[in-house]
Amino acid sequence: MKAVLFALTCAMLAPPAASKKLAVDGSPHRQPLARDRQERSEQLITETVALVRHKDETQDEDQADTVEWCQGNVFPSPDATFQVGLSTSPQVFDDATLTALRANLTNFPAWAFDRVWEFKAKVTSGFSRDLTFGMAGGAGFLMFNVTANAGSKTISVKGKVKTSAQYVSVVYRGPPTDLVTHKVTFSKVCLRQQPCSEFAGCLPTSKYKANASLNGDSFEDCCSPIYCSDNVNCTPSSKYDKFPDSATRLGNTMELCCKPKFCSDVSDSVCTGTAKPRRGSGILGSLPAECCESMFCRDFTGCDPTHDTSALPFYLDDGSPRPGFSEEECCNVVECDSFNCSKSDLWTNKSNASGVSGHSFEQCCDPVYCANYTCQATTKYTNKTNPPIQGNSDGRCCEPMYCVNYTCSNTSMTHMHGAATRLGSTDAECCEPAVCIKYNCSDETKYRKKPNFVESGGVQQPRMGGDDEACCTPLYCRQFSCTSTKWSARIWADNDTTLGWTHKQCCDEVFCENYTCTTDYDGDGNGTKWFKRADTNALKWQGSTDEECCYPIYCSQYVTDYPTKWQRKPAPEDGVNLLGSTEVECYDPILCSKFCGCSESQGVRRIGDAASVQGSTVDECCENITTTDQPTDS
Repeated sequence: MKAVLFALTCAMLAPPAASKKLAVDGSPHRQPLARDRQERSEQLITETVALVRHKDETQDEDQADTVEWCQGNVFPSPDATFQVGLSTSPQVFDDATLTALRANLTNFPAWAFDRVWEFKAKVTSGFSRDLTFGMAGGAGFLMFNVTANAGSKTISVKGKVKTSAQYVSVVYRGPPTDLVTHKVTFSKVCLRQQPCSEFAGCLPTSKYKANASLNGDSFEDCCSPIYCSDNVNCTPSSKYDKFPDSATRLGNTMELCCKPKFCSDVSDSVCTGTAKPRRGSGILGSLPAECCESMFCRDFTGCDPTHDTSALPFYLDDGSPRPGFSEEECCNVVECDSFNCSKSDLWTNKSNASGVSGHSFEQCCDPVYCANYTCQATTKYTNKTNPPIQGNSDGRCCEPMYCVNYTCSNTSMTHMHGAATRLGSTDAECCEPAVCIKYNCSDETKYRKKPNFVESGGVQQPRMGGDDEACCTPLYCRQFSCTSTKWSARIWADNDTTLGWTHKQCCDEVFCENYTCTTDYDGDGNGTKWFKRADTNALKWQGSTDEECCYPIYCSQYVTDYPTKWQRKPAPEDGVNLLGSTEVECYDPILCSKFCGCSESQGVRRIGDAASVQGSTVDECCENITTTDQPTDS
């Protein structure tokens, strides 16, 4: 850039010959012309510098944008420009590029039926109407429209693969003659599997995450495990413990990764003396401060003044509540000639009809029998096994042979149209060359249709054939992705020819029997939010998630035994029902500090440590006001 600017600067500043002569002659216009030339030169230099800098910055941005534009691109010539139009060829890419692209895809295992891929490019169109392009395969796939008069427009389309690598091509999907008047150019061509960041199969999300730096459409390609040890800290240690397998255990929540410590397991040992276990279930902790609440004489109602056991003052002389919960601690203690028998093919004229009178087929005619009749069109009719007694025609005495029941001599032939009502039993009467467009693969779970047309010398021709080998591409289990929480990948050899394209044909079942429901910390099948589905002789549950293997336990079904100390949690804004069966999961604590029923006019006041005491009644949150309740100065 500096060299370009230097050359431009010198050329602009060098004065023309005419200017030099004026200077020598001492023209009076010499000084204004010099100033004008100087100003124009400086302006051109400034504009040139800006133009060159813009070009350099654009090149840098294009280079930096390459990875973002197409991470995982397998197209062999991403920087080339391709043209279709001004001719009748519908192909977007030249033969060399198609050969290289097919080679790349042949060596890329992920190019397989039903795998999701993306085609993207910049397109410019000289046509004043929309044109449809796409890949050949079945009825076509990765179809997209190039809009009228598009100018460097980005087109992007995603879809499932419908053809094998050796048939890949991108073509105009309308009549080739449409293309002779103008052209469409393609640049920055991208063909890749969808980015893993768009794959939604990393389930459950609490145990797996998509790897954004990779491309794919299967669990195996895109998902990485989330280990408890890297994502969750089981704190505080007084309420949670790490599971012994925390280094390999999957999860990103406290419920999946940490083993809770319940106060109910330790309360007997930690709540001693004047402390009692906190009332409610599912309370976490292992320390006296988390599991216990002190017993104070203000909650004890056993004092009876008539027996000389009047309550002692609820507070001690130092202002602290009086500990205790016993008397000892808190109280003070459905003619025949002229008859025409030919009206029916079941009768013929009588040989001795003269003199015989009558008025019916039976009186004036002799019957004809199918037993004396020979079928005329032998390739279309055959004798009936049990014909009617009377009859004299193919239709009456013979069995029609329909093409639908005839088997063409080889698979390169197929039944003519209307085989179900067409008579015949030879190839000439019933068959015509087979074309794949009329053939359906024998088993959609084992074969996929090849493109119905093939290109020869630039002309699209129908693919000939009438069997799986000619018209279909086999689907091998070894290429099937067992992405599911109910199935696991089966190990197949690279040359295995087992056909199939369903989970049942190609994968192994994953059963719930080995799954532990979330919150089933002791493995007995019963958690506080989920409980295990039970297998029967007729049914084994399949899956590897709480939703597949367990029944939910909703908070709406749980009712606390302590309604004055716990209030039900509000329903979540996302409308999802809360799960749980303990106070801690389904309720919020009610603290005396929010209770306003202690009225001094009624001789009671809110207790001093209301912010740490649960309750919502006078008995739980208030205390009597007496002269003896006041601490004294010392």
